[in-house]
Amino acid sequence: MAGVSGGGTLVPWLRLMWNFSAADAIALSNASIVSGATCSFVVNFNKRHPLKKNLDGLPSGLVLDYNIAAVALPMGVVGSAIGAIVP
Repeated sequence: MAGVSGGGTLVPWLRLMWNFSAADAIALSNASIVSGATCSFVVNFNKRHPLKKNLDGLPSGLVLDYNIAAVALPMGVVGSAIGAIVP
């Protein structure tokens, strides 16, 4: 699905094409999103960015920006916790 609403398109597709129940389609969609994200991370976690270079001209920056992840992840956890509490 390439990051374009994989869960939003996969759930109806599973329901229509293979007659999955809603709970099974959502669970399979979540599993596919987690496995895709994990595979993407494993492939890219130590890959160097081709445009970020040090003074010697060698690639120095990483493709993944861990500073953004360090800010976004706690906010996502807090938002999920609030969403689970608020009816």
